[in-house]
Amino acid sequence: MSVSKLPHNCIQHLAQFLDVRDLAALSKTDRHFRELMLRGKFPIILIELNERMQLRGHETTYLEYMAWTQASRCLGFEQKPLMAVESVDLSNSHVTDEQLYELARNFPNLKKLNLTNCSYVTDNGLEQIRWLSLNSLNLSNCNQFTQDVLGKLTRFWLNLESIDLSGCRQFTDSDLKNLLSYIPDLKYLNISGCTEITNAGLKRLLLYPDLKKLVVDEFN
Repeated sequence: MSVSKLPHNCIQHLAQFLDVRDLAALSKTDRHFRELMLRGKFPIILIELNERMQLRGHETTYLEYMAWTQASRCLGFEQKPLMAVESVDLSNSHVTDEQLYELARNFPNLKKLNLTNCSYVTDNGLEQIRWLSLNSLNLSNCNQFTQDVLGKLTRFWLNLESIDLSGCRQFTDSDLKNLLSYIPDLKYLNISGCTEITNAGLKRLLLYPDLKKLVVDEFN
């Protein structure tokens, strides 16, 4: 039975039990439902949609974020910054530089960001998130940005306590020096697979007693 054949009050009642991804899917596949939303027939659902993402709270995945974005656009709902979201896991996704810009705008209180294996993220993408007050950043196997950009951006991320750069082959001794100079409170550092780091670079880490955990490998 098509959703369009149901009375409006039934559609409204059923929609309240759908999560963000289901609302997005329904708005894409059922024209009648989408038109009702765009005409503002069920404003309470639009309000609850945003509240659900707020209450989802501290951690959000790539799929959830994209579903919320898609649903908001399909339903004609004005996206407002979600202040409660503090952690986003975008690992192994096709997130782009443009999407990182939207993420920084929508999640201004983001503290933890995972970009592991995000092969489409470049210098421009990292520039888009420079204003976030991050305390944890995972750039594992992100090799599309240049060695210069990370050194420049660490001047903005003064609150970083954890950074994973494993597999970032462009990261050098000079970059390591800049990183430690601008982020004195760093407690976790993973540079395994950073083949440009030498023994001289590693010896510099002895000057930073606050560093609680260091991950390297046999290639260093």
